[in-house]
Amino acid sequence: MDAAPQNHAWLGTSEADGRLRSKLAETMNKSKKNRAVIASEMTRQLGRPVTANMLHDFSRSAAEQRDGRRRRDVRFPLAWLRAFSIAVGSDELERWAVGPELLEKIELGERQHLKFDWALQRLERLYSKVHKVKAAGPQKSERKERTSNRAR
Repeated sequence: MDAAPQNHAWLGTSEADGRLRSKLAETMNKSKKNRAVIASEMTRQLGRPVTANMLHDFSRSAAEQRDGRRRRDVRFPLAWLRAFSIAVGSDELERWAVGPELLEKIELGERQHLKFDWALQRLERLYSKVHKVKAAGPQKSERKERTSNRAR
């Protein structure tokens, strides 16, 4: 994963813009969906039109921007990040955007959540076994003891 540098001097620079554009393009390519499909799904999520050309503009590299044609410097709106992640079926861009420190905390929380889920499932299985034993009634050996105690 292409992580942000530890010093935050690059924030808000053309380098940061280039990294975001690269990550957008990479994430769309990994999704195996074409940009028209991604745009359509984002349109449905956002309730406003998103086009394949817009996605191309958001992910266009600096080299493509300097190719001699006059183009607007179009930037990806942060408010669209979740809709983008849903459309491509991956939260990779969201995880990249939060940075390494916060990502580490998120991943720690996910690991803890998995451990909790495992423990909860284990408890549910044990409860189910105990409930079945109680429902079945006393075992044969317990019944024999009761019968012999009554005979005395």
